[in-house]
Amino acid sequence: MAVYLRHLQEQLNSGVNSMPFSWEDWVDLSYLNRFLNGQGRSCASFLTDYQISLKYEMDESLPSTEYANKSFCLDNVDYLKTPNGKYRDEKLLPGFNFMQRINEKSSFIGKVFNAKSYLLSYAPTPSLIYFLNENGTYYKIKPYQATSMMQNGLFESFTEKSMFAGFDPVKEFGNLEEKYLTHNENDFADQLLKTKNFELKIPEGNFYLNTDELFADLYKKDPSLLEENEKRFLDSVEYSKAADAEDVKKYFNEVNILWPASYNAHKLKENGGHYDARFFSGFVSEMPFSEFTFHSPYYIPEELDRRPLDNPTSRRTIILSHLLHTLLTATFHDGLYMFPAHGSLLSWYFTSMSFPYDGDGDVQMPVADLAEFCLRYNNSLIVQNPKYGLGKYYIDCTSSLTHRGKEAGTNNIDARVVDVDTGMFVDVTGLGVSADRLTASNMNKLNGWIPKHVRSKYPLSKADSKRGRRQGALASNKHKNEAAKAIQKAEANDKEMVNNVLKIHSENKIYNCRNDHYYTYEQLSPVRLTLFEGAPTFVPASKNSLTSILEQEYSALSLRRVAWEDWVYLKPLHMWVHADDVYWACVVNNLQPTTAAGKSKNKKKAKGNKKNVKGVNVVGCYTGNEATIISEMIKSSLYEITSEEVLKHKDERRPSMNIVEELYHDNLLNSVHAKEMAIYHSGWEWKTPSIHDYHGVPTKWKDLAQWMLQDHAPPRMPLFDYLSYVEAADQGKEVLILPSNETGIQW
Repeated sequence: MAVYLRHLQEQLNSGVNSMPFSWEDWVDLSYLNRFLNGQGRSCASFLTDYQISLKYEMDESLPSTEYANKSFCLDNVDYLKTPNGKYRDEKLLPGFNFMQRINEKSSFIGKVFNAKSYLLSYAPTPSLIYFLNENGTYYKIKPYQATSMMQNGLFESFTEKSMFAGFDPVKEFGNLEEKYLTHNENDFADQLLKTKNFELKIPEGNFYLNTDELFADLYKKDPSLLEENEKRFLDSVEYSKAADAEDVKKYFNEVNILWPASYNAHKLKENGGHYDARFFSGFVSEMPFSEFTFHSPYYIPEELDRRPLDNPTSRRTIILSHLLHTLLTATFHDGLYMFPAHGSLLSWYFTSMSFPYDGDGDVQMPVADLAEFCLRYNNSLIVQNPKYGLGKYYIDCTSSLTHRGKEAGTNNIDARVVDVDTGMFVDVTGLGVSADRLTASNMNKLNGWIPKHVRSKYPLSKADSKRGRRQGALASNKHKNEAAKAIQKAEANDKEMVNNVLKIHSENKIYNCRNDHYYTYEQLSPVRLTLFEGAPTFVPASKNSLTSILEQEYSALSLRRVAWEDWVYLKPLHMWVHADDVYWACVVNNLQPTTAAGKSKNKKKAKGNKKNVKGVNVVGCYTGNEATIISEMIKSSLYEITSEEVLKHKDERRPSMNIVEELYHDNLLNSVHAKEMAIYHSGWEWKTPSIHDYHGVPTKWKDLAQWMLQDHAPPRMPLFDYLSYVEAADQGKEVLILPSNETGIQW
């Protein structure tokens, strides 16, 4: 990153708005090293060696081009003849060169190599790179396909500088001149400062997608003068308009592995559904001991007689936190409405941060904002402000943007923002008017938000798609002419129904995403300022709107539930902790650890090495013993980070999460959220003061909102800083955690 930032400075100073790009420099491809030095595999041998079940046979005596339309793979000799091949060094190719994801299911190990090969050989060069700076400003530059920085001279130029003193991305970024910064005049921060209550009404027109009107200036532009991102966007819109949504193939591909699956004699916890196939680096839950997964340079030796501080939960929350922080910061200052949705909105309700068990994030946008987002950012990289971390996020938008119904149900996601290091992602869905009819269930969920006279006359859906009716007609008619008549009649009825439903939805301001989530305008707007993962964003200003949205998706109980999966919510800490930790704290204090039916009530038996306890099983112990449990957890965490053996617990079952670490990470933003909800949401379940409230957090909404509009770091420490802390702790150094007035943490 330091090398690229130095080159960015040199390019901007010379008036050049472009830079060379190779995915080799932006992702870890070292997984492919095992196939170098004469260890390469042909496409056929790779697919065989990694037990990928093909529906066809490959003859290795034939050139790989014979099977390329099935295997999507070329051997080196064929790949080097392609336009992409001229940018690659044959000595650094693994032998197999994939054009896309392997369609067939396989082990996750094969999927890792598939992803890395694709990035090396065929992944498209981004249209733009956005380097985020302070207060919504950024440097924007056009990359062009090139060889890696080890071959094109960038690295050598950087290290040969007479003043070379190491690689410092923060320093290099600070050397960039502000005059090259870009800032959107529609920045929401500027708009909100002009309001009384830091609220905005979303324009109703944002929920309608008329691409001809929205992008009239682009259509009038001379095609030869269109920027690459503009041309791609218009091409995508025209493709979408011409396509039958029922026939559009699934656009986004996750990692499809053979399931159930095991590795190294244990069952895998993940099935690949939360990873983008193109950037997959292995399962985070397999860290840090698997050689086939995203890993740090530093490994915790297994022989150490203690549980590692470097755990999958911490890594996953760090990655997702920085991804959401970067995305929401960028769109907020770019004047695009984007806000947390689904599980992300529910997690915001509790702590203003993602649940520790979340594997991805969800955000929503009015469909017009979504279209503008895709115009600006599709096929682009957003680079995190180096002051906060070294995240790089690839943005990809669907090819069927103009279709706003669920149809076949394979393209419910409109855009995806992917962490290129791991493949973890945030899903983006658009909200707009469509002809998809409400079911009786969805209508009941909107009770009170849709007028009674509309409800009584509404043509409720029977959940039968156009394709379903076509297939039904064909099945029930033996003769083709009878089938054709039946299809024509169904399509005529469809057209009449479409117009009727569109009219009802438009007149009553009923909007939906492409996965049957329906809302009314009054539920969604106005929106107010808030923070999620430390980034400015929006939630419905009305507490009735907010709670109704969450309750219609999750139930009223979800707003009060203090246990989910392996986690328990501790009100005084305003944070989720692992149920294993609560269980352990109960045991050492001679409290009944579990209360669920079928669990042992024998305290001696309960003192065993209990793992993977469900949160609901330990709530009974925690309730009524809050002070004791929290005190024990904090005390044990203090012992966990000290090098003094005498202070360490002799029990092998020390908590897997470092509560003090988490406490200070989340302290400031948790306290701000608690203050905010106490001010703005009098019915908030968790409004009681926490034990870590900061003195000095503004108590008046105006002052608090102005503070929230300032730049803030993500609540989680950057991954590399986190790993440095782990390494220091493992080397026996004392590590002191102190709160900081600026970011909430200081190491």
